[in-house]
Amino acid sequence: MLNIRPEFQSTPEAARLRRADAAFTAAIEAERRATQLSGERVHLISEHLRHAQDELGEAQRAFDAATGEPKRVGLTPAVVAELSRLFPSHQHPVVTDLLDGSCGRTLPLLREATAQRLEFVRLAALKSSNGDLSKLRDAIELAHIDWRDLVMASQSQ
Repeated sequence: MLNIRPEFQSTPEAARLRRADAAFTAAIEAERRATQLSGERVHLISEHLRHAQDELGEAQRAFDAATGEPKRVGLTPAVVAELSRLFPSHQHPVVTDLLDGSCGRTLPLLREATAQRLEFVRLAALKSSNGDLSKLRDAIELAHIDWRDLVMASQSQ
């Protein structure tokens, strides 16, 4: 469910986001019905659902760019300590910006999350990076697909 603040409700970006969300929800429901009719679990995402998901992502990014949403929430002391342990001090500003800007409220289902709620995902990204910026970016990219996969992968390291 979308949570669009009242002051942004009438923007064109909000209207696009609502349409994209409705199309995505309809595509998911169509996949669910197809699965029920066939009696088998669908393992491949249909082109229709993939397109709807892409459009929803584009609409969300356009909305965010137009409104300055979502607001950053900062990093917890545990995240700051871990990034300080893994990365050299000259990289701290870059890592901080990546974690707060790209591995925060922009993640699926975490748009209203607090820094404390985001801590476990951010720690998983840091652990997966092992102090390498490229690996951190890869971990954040995975978190945008499904942050649960990142958390599970980091637990097996």
